[in-house]
Amino acid sequence: MQFTEWKSFRLILFPWFMLHLYVYVKYSFFVDTPDALQFVRSSITTLMLIGCVFYSAGLKCLTRTVWQILFAIAVFDELFGFYEDGIEIVSFMILSTYYLVLGLYAFQNKTIWRQSRTDET
Repeated sequence: MQFTEWKSFRLILFPWFMLHLYVYVKYSFFVDTPDALQFVRSSITTLMLIGCVFYSAGLKCLTRTVWQILFAIAVFDELFGFYEDGIEIVSFMILSTYYLVLGLYAFQNKTIWRQSRTDET
């Protein structure tokens, strides 16, 4: 893991994602005991939130390919959730921030991934 430059927008998002990560993990794994399918779906969302925390902190963790694959899996998981449970507007608005930031981390934001390469050479 390596730190990159802090950006003001990412700095604002850091407490937001840390709070959501704490609340989501607490209620998804410890308050409500999940069955096997719900455990897998909660783990995918937790990994998404961890990626969002890494993005907001400006940390490079794992590889871009891992985050891109996780993003694709999370999209399919969310579509399955929409099919199974229907669409709730409030949860969709909150989850859309996760997908937006994870998409930036995995696909668009090359400054985090390129800066570590310039430091190594």
